[in-house]
Amino acid sequence: MKRMSQLSYMAAMTLLTGALVLTACTSNSTTSTNSSSAPSSQSSSTASEEVKKPTPKDDKKAYASALEDYQKIMQHSATYPKDLSHIRELLDSLSIELNSWVVESALFQPKQLRYTFLDLNKDGKNELLVGTINDSQQVFPVALYYLNNDAPALLAQGFVAGSGGARNAFTIYQNGDVVSVSWSSGTGAGTATLYQFPTGNSQPKQANQSEFQLGQDTLDQLFGKSKAEELDLSSLKWETFEAPQTVASATDTTAKNMDINAVAAGDFSSLVGTWKNGQGKVLTIKADGSVIYAEYPDQSRHLNLNHAKIENGQLWAGIENPNVMASAIVPTIFIPKGVAITPIADNANDPTDQTKDRLFSTQYLMPADILAQEVYYRVE
Repeated sequence: MKRMSQLSYMAAMTLLTGALVLTACTSNSTTSTNSSSAPSSQSSSTASEEVKKPTPKDDKKAYASALEDYQKIMQHSATYPKDLSHIRELLDSLSIELNSWVVESALFQPKQLRYTFLDLNKDGKNELLVGTINDSQQVFPVALYYLNNDAPALLAQGFVAGSGGARNAFTIYQNGDVVSVSWSSGTGAGTATLYQFPTGNSQPKQANQSEFQLGQDTLDQLFGKSKAEELDLSSLKWETFEAPQTVASATDTTAKNMDINAVAAGDFSSLVGTWKNGQGKVLTIKADGSVIYAEYPDQSRHLNLNHAKIENGQLWAGIENPNVMASAIVPTIFIPKGVAITPIADNANDPTDQTKDRLFSTQYLMPADILAQEVYYRVE
């Protein structure tokens, strides 16, 4: 997937809240209730003043599964920094399904993720809002959750697709109404949906829906809204998610045994660590596949899988220096514990410790005595 830029997301949100112009035609299949004539959230405010307010502890317990999803995203980002090859596994692990573009954006800016609780319809049950706050302190809503029979459910989400032109965003109003908009940047065609929370009910209802075409009227005018009615998201009390483990600590728990099938698929976590050979040479492999030799600390090389293959239980790949023009790829063999190294010159037996994971680089078929000194073992 192509990474979407924060700039493009900012631009899209600006369009939604400001100068976006549309031609609207209300869908015949939707309810005709308009927010200007049915501000249900406002009418419920007086009655709800006596409702017991939930505590932060209650909120975190109620939305535990949703909050854990973002912890998974942050942990994934720490384990596989800027690596999207495992995003499908992450998406499948989420308790509440999110659009893949929402997750991808979060993976590239985990430190900007924030969350807050707010009671949109004053019924005593808070909703969960997740957003990002950039360096300019601008807030962009990412996802809005509510409680459906005491279980978190997703109402709206915002994203800009890195390819294909899909756009999605939502706006929260002071009376608790929510307008969710999706459109194509290519055709300009889209759909806007108004959600309202009925009095005394924590479950939102679709109150109105309109199709639109970029062109003539402002988005606010679709449902009789105005920018002045929007909720000021910067005024909310935002909290940061707990910091995940570092890449090293996160991978140490899974890097006990070399998994050459995972490595061949681009998952280098089972190789993470410091390796040393019989000559005293040391190299370090990181989760992103970078390789640093102790004798060349300023030169970062990288595992190359372009012609990788698995034969006789061994992975044949390579190590290259991506920062050097026409850098030669040095053939490198990865051998899990329990597997004998083959072939060896003169059909010699494997002289290495087969109870340990091993790796070595070579341009030729080495004799056993030289191989014994060249092979690296993980030391930490």
